[in-house]
Amino acid sequence: MIKKNLTLLFVLMLFSASVIFPQNNDYKIIPLPKEQGVATDLVYKMIVDKKGFLWLGTMFGLVKYDGKNYHIYNNNPFDSTTISFDDIIDLFEDKNGFIWASTWGGGLNKFNPDTEKFERYFSGTKNDSLISSNSITYITQDKTGNIWFGAQGGILNKYIKSKNSFKKIVIPKSVLKNTSNGPGVITNMLPDGNDLLICYKGEIIKFNSSNESFVQYLDENESAELNGSFIKFIYKDSKQNCWLGTNAGLYKYRRGEKIKKINFNGGGSTASFYTNYINSIVEDLNNDVWIGTAAGLNKLNADGNSFSYFTNSTNENRINVDYGVSNIVFDKSGIVWASSYRKGLYKIFKDSKMFTNISITSGELQLQNYAVKTIIEDQSGNLFLGSFGPGLLKLNKNTGSLENVETDEIVFKNVNALAAETNKLWIGSNSGLRLFNFTKQKFEKIFFKNKQRENFADVHITSLLLDSEERLWVGTEGLGVFLINKSRTDFVFIETDTDSLSSVPGQGRMILNINEDKDKNIWVGTFGGLFKYSSKDGSIKHYFNETNNKKSLSNNYIFAFHEDKAGFVWVGTANGLNKYDNQKKEFIKYFKTTGLPSSVINSIAEDNNGNIWLSTNKGISKFDIEKKKFYDFDSRDGITSDFFMQSAYLKGSDNKIYFGAREGLVIIDPQAPADLNYSPPIYITSFSFRNSAGKQTKIFRTFNDIKINHGENSINIDFIALDYSYPERINYEYKLEGFDSDWVFSGNNNSAQYKNLPPGEYRFLLRATNRKGMLSETTAELNFVILPPFWNTWWFITTSLLCFCVSVYAGYKWAVKIKINRAVEIERIKINEREQLKRKTAVDFHDEVGYRLTKISILSELIKRKIPESINSIESQLNNITEISNEIYNGTKDFIWSIDPKNDSVYELFVRLKDFGDEFFNGSKIDFKTEGFNEELKNYYLSTDWKRHIALLFKEAMNNSLKHSCANQVILQIQILGKKLKIGIEDNGKGFLKTETFAGSGLKNMISRAEKINGIIDIESTQGAGTKVVFTADLPENKL
Repeated sequence: MIKKNLTLLFVLMLFSASVIFPQNNDYKIIPLPKEQGVATDLVYKMIVDKKGFLWLGTMFGLVKYDGKNYHIYNNNPFDSTTISFDDIIDLFEDKNGFIWASTWGGGLNKFNPDTEKFERYFSGTKNDSLISSNSITYITQDKTGNIWFGAQGGILNKYIKSKNSFKKIVIPKSVLKNTSNGPGVITNMLPDGNDLLICYKGEIIKFNSSNESFVQYLDENESAELNGSFIKFIYKDSKQNCWLGTNAGLYKYRRGEKIKKINFNGGGSTASFYTNYINSIVEDLNNDVWIGTAAGLNKLNADGNSFSYFTNSTNENRINVDYGVSNIVFDKSGIVWASSYRKGLYKIFKDSKMFTNISITSGELQLQNYAVKTIIEDQSGNLFLGSFGPGLLKLNKNTGSLENVETDEIVFKNVNALAAETNKLWIGSNSGLRLFNFTKQKFEKIFFKNKQRENFADVHITSLLLDSEERLWVGTEGLGVFLINKSRTDFVFIETDTDSLSSVPGQGRMILNINEDKDKNIWVGTFGGLFKYSSKDGSIKHYFNETNNKKSLSNNYIFAFHEDKAGFVWVGTANGLNKYDNQKKEFIKYFKTTGLPSSVINSIAEDNNGNIWLSTNKGISKFDIEKKKFYDFDSRDGITSDFFMQSAYLKGSDNKIYFGAREGLVIIDPQAPADLNYSPPIYITSFSFRNSAGKQTKIFRTFNDIKINHGENSINIDFIALDYSYPERINYEYKLEGFDSDWVFSGNNNSAQYKNLPPGEYRFLLRATNRKGMLSETTAELNFVILPPFWNTWWFITTSLLCFCVSVYAGYKWAVKIKINRAVEIERIKINEREQLKRKTAVDFHDEVGYRLTKISILSELIKRKIPESINSIESQLNNITEISNEIYNGTKDFIWSIDPKNDSVYELFVRLKDFGDEFFNGSKIDFKTEGFNEELKNYYLSTDWKRHIALLFKEAMNNSLKHSCANQVILQIQILGKKLKIGIEDNGKGFLKTETFAGSGLKNMISRAEKINGIIDIESTQGAGTKVVFTADLPENKL
C-alpha cells in the first residue's frame, strides 16, 4: 500500500541523500535475493526473536526467515485468524514470545507462533478500551512486563492483559517545549527501569508509569547543546550510554555528563560519518555501535574514536541506498542485518581475511586473468610466479603488486616450472630450459657434454627440482626425467616408463611433478603412476592403481605430492587424496564422498599446525589430521577462483600458503581467524503426517504430547539450523530412535520423511554441522507416539484376554470332564487287563507246577518199582526229586517277582540278577562281581516279559559258567548307551568252540528269549580264554 499521509511519511520514512562513500573491506555484504515472492526491498522493520529467527515487516506481509526459507503470513479477508493488513510498520516480540505487528492503517496484530494464529485489535470511537489508532508507530515492553504502544497524537496505549484491552494515556501539550515541532507521532520508546523515554515531536519525554506523569528528560542546558535538533531515536548501549539520533547528527549522552556530539565531517575522516540524518542505532556483540543514516550504514568502533562505512559503491559488496538504512538488527551469530527501504535487505558479517587473491592481467586493457602454473621463493625471499601468457612474474609481498621479469634476450610467455639457486633462476617452459642470472640480468649459456639435448631446446619442460645435493631434476612431457649433475656439465636420462599394466605405454614419461623427501628419495609423479627413486641403492619403486587391489593408489594421474612432519606421504590424484601407510604398505584414500569438495587434488601443502591444505577443482580444503575432518572453502569465502593448477603451490617463509589458480594466485594465511566456532541453534519447525491415502491430515508447530493414529503413520519432520552466514552449507543428520539403527546424513536437506511406521513410542534426534563442519553443541529432539489400532489397545487386549480366559476355563472344564471319563474307561480296561493277567499267571503257574509235580510223581513211581532191585539207584532218583522241587521253588519266585509292578525297572532287574548270582556262586570257587550298577538305572522302564526273559536268559548263562566253564571269576556288566540296554556276563574259563556248543538247548533257549523281546545275543568264546555273552536291545519308550 502506498502511504498517503505525507506528514507521517516524513518522520517514518528515511531521510534521503545521494552521497557515495568508500567501502569497508573488512566485512562481507550480501544482499538477500527476492525469492519466494518476498519483497526484500520493501522491508520497513526487522526483529530477531529469542530463538534466532529473523522477522521482516514488509509492505506485502509478515515474513519469518530461517536462512533457507521464507514463511509468509498474509491477510485473508475470509479468515479472521490471519493478519489484519499486509503493510507492516513495526514489529516487537514480548517476553511471552508473542509477535506484535502494527500495520499502516490496518490495525494491530498479536501472533502466536505455537498456533500460527493472529489476534486482531482495531481502534474505535465508541469503546474506550480499544486501541487508539490503527497505525501504531512503535511498540515496547517495560521491565514489569507492561506492553506499550505509541500512536499518532502522542497517545500511549497500555495493554491490559487480564482484560485483553487497552488504556489510553495522552502526552499533554504542556510538557512540550515546542508544540509545532514536526508531526505528532511517537517515533521511538526506550524502557528506563519502570519508566519510558519517549521520542515525540523531536523531544525526549520521560513517562513515570507509577503516577502516569510526563516530564522533559533533558534539562535546559542539555537541550541547548542539541541546538534544536529533531530527536528521532534514542538507544542505550551495554555501557549505559544513551545515543540520540537526530536530523542534525549523532549525540552521545550519559546522565550527569555533558552531551557529546559525534562530529560530522564530509571529507571522509574515520573520526566521523558522512551525514547528519540518523535513522537507527544498535550495538553489536563486539560493543561496536551501528548507525543507519540517510546515506548508508556506519559503524562506530568500540574504541569510540573511529568509523567504518558501508555505503553506495561500485564494488559488488555494497549497500545500495535510496531512502538510506531504515532499520538495523543483529542475530546471535553476530551478523548485522540492514534494510534500505526500496533498495534491499543486506546481511553483513566480518571477513576472516584468510584468503588474498591476486589477479594476473595483461596490458593496460586488462583483458583477462591468467593461470599461475608454478611458484617459487628464492633465498632472498623474493616470490616468482610462472604463468601462461605473461610468463615470468615477480610478486611484491608487501604491496601485492606484480611485475614482469624483463631480460635482454627473451621473455617466456609460458612458464611451467621454476627452480632457484643463489641469484639464479632455472626456468622451464614449453620451449625448453633456461638459466636466468639476476645479478647480470640476463640468461646464461648452458653447455652439456651430451650434445643430444643442448639447452633442451624445443623440449616441453613440465617440472624442475633442485635437490639437497644441488642436482637439477628436469621433468618433461613425453621424454621422461633428466638429471643434470651438480657442476651443470652433463645430464643422464632416468627411465620412468614401464611395461606395467598400470598405464598406457608412454604415460610414465609424461612428468607432472618431481619431489624429494626427508631421506633424499626422489618421487616422480606421472600420468602412469608414482615412481620412487631410492637414495640408498638407486632402486626404483613404482606405485600405481591396480583394479583388484584396494591397497593401491586410487588413480594413476599424480597431480600433487607432499611429505608431512610425521613422515607420511600424501599423494593428490585425478580421483582422490591418498595417504601412504609405510607399515601396512597401503594407501588410505579420501574422496568427495568423505568430505572433500572435489576428488581432483591439484596441490598439497602443510601449515605450522600440521593441517593439510588442498587445492582442488572446486575450491580449497583444510584437512585436520587429528579430527579427520575436512573444512572446505570456495568463492563464498573470498576465493576468486575455485579451479586450481596441478603442483602449483608454495609454503613461503612468511608461513603463508600460495596456490596457483586458473585465475591468478590465492594466498592463504592459516593463522587468520576462520570463524569456525559458532554453533548454530537447531530447531524442529514442524511435524506433519499423512494417512494411507497420502493426504496430509495435520501439522504440529508445538511438540508436546503428540499422538497420531496408526493409519496416519507416514510422517514428515522439518527442521532448521540458524546460521545465516552460509545456510546452504549447513549439513544435518538425524536419528529416529526405535526405527533407525544409526544417524542418517541428510546433507543440506532440512526435512526427514518416514513411511508406514509401526505403532510405538519414538524419539527423533537432530544435530547439524556449521559451514566448516563443526557439530552443533546441542541436539534437538521430538517425542511422539503412534497409537496402535484398536485391536492392539490395552482395553481390547484385556477384553479379548478375559473372553479368552472364560473360553479357556470352559474348555478346561469340558476337557477335564472328557479326561475323567477317559480315565474311568482306562481304569476299567486296566482292571480287565489285570484280570486277564491273573488268569494267565494262574494258568502259567498251574502248568509250571503241574509239570514239575508230574515229574515228581513219575520219579516217585520209579522209586517204588526199583526198591526191590537196587537200593543205590534209589538215592539218585531222590536227588533228582529234590532238584526238581528246588527248581519249582525258584521258578515260582521268579515268576512272582516278574509280575510285581514295583520291579518294572532296569535297576530292579539288575538287583535280581546280582542277588541270584551272589547266592548261586556262593560256596563255589568262582568269584562273582558286577559292573555298571548305579541309581540312574531306576529311570528306565522294563515290562514283565522283558524282566522275565532277561532274568531267565542270564540265569541260564550263570548256570553254564558254573557247570561248564571251569572259571574262577564271573563278571556281570550293564550299560545304558543312549536308548540301548546292554547286559553282559563274562567268565575267565576254558571257553568253547561255537560249532561244538551252539546245538545245545541252553544257548538256543537264550537266543530264543532274546528274540522274543527284539533283542540280540552276541557270544564270544575262545578256548582257554573264557566266554562272554552280551544281550543288546532297544529300551522301551517309557522312562520312569
